[in-house]
Amino acid sequence: MADHYAEIAAELGIDVLKDAEARDILDGIACDFECEVLEDIFSENPVAVFGCGPSLEEDVQTLIDAGFLDSFVLVAADGAVQALLERDVCPDVNVTDLDGDVESIIRANSLGCVTVVHAHGDNIESLKNVVPMLEGAFFATTQVEPTLNVRNFGGFTDGDRAVHLAVKFGAKNIVLCGMDFGEEVGRYSGRFNIEFKIKKLAWGKRILEELSEGEGVGYYNFTRNGVDVRGFEKIGVERLSSLV
Repeated sequence: MADHYAEIAAELGIDVLKDAEARDILDGIACDFECEVLEDIFSENPVAVFGCGPSLEEDVQTLIDAGFLDSFVLVAADGAVQALLERDVCPDVNVTDLDGDVESIIRANSLGCVTVVHAHGDNIESLKNVVPMLEGAFFATTQVEPTLNVRNFGGFTDGDRAVHLAVKFGAKNIVLCGMDFGEEVGRYSGRFNIEFKIKKLAWGKRILEELSEGEGVGYYNFTRNGVDVRGFEKIGVERLSSLV
C-alpha cells in the first residue's frame, strides 16, 4: 500500500494530514503491538478472510454446512463480524475501521476475537468513542507512517488489509469469502457512499492481485458470485479439505 498511498489519496480525495492525526490519536490509546499474538494465530495456518460483499451470507452458510469453519483461522473484515456472530460463529480476528456494526465489533472482542483497529481521517470520532470500549485484545494500524504502537502492514480496504496481515504473520493458505469486488455492495458494509465504496473496492482488488504475485502463500477465492481476482484460484467446497 505504501507504493500506492499517494495515488489513492489523490484519486479519492483522502486528507493525508487527517490520516496522520487519526494515527496519533490511536497511538495514544493503543498498547504495545505484541506481534507474537498474531504470529501464534496465523503462522503456518490456513486462513479464511470474510469480506462484506453480497456473497457473504451464502459463503458462511456453505462453510458451516460443510463443517469447515473449525479448520481455518477466521478473519472478519469489519462488518462481516456481524454476519458471523448472527450464526453463532466468533472470528479469531476482526480487521476493522469501525464502519461496521459497533455492537458486534465490541461483542466479538469480548468473546476473544482479536480486534485490529485501523485509523484514518474519517473515523477519528469512532476511535475516541469505540476503542476504549474494547475490553479484549486489540492492535492498531495506519495507512501512513507507522509508530511503535500503530503499524502499517499494507492494504487499503478492510478486506485486503486482512489478507496483508495474514501474509505478514505467516499464513499457509488464504481463502477469500464474501469478497465480490463487483458493482453491488453487501448489506454488512456499514456506512458508505456507494460510488466511493466501489472505487475503494477497485483499489482493494488491485492491491490483492499485486500481493498474490509473492511466493510462499497459497491464494484462493471461495466467493460464490464475485468477480475473478487475479492470482487467487477460484475454488469450490470440494477443494477446501486440501488446504487445511
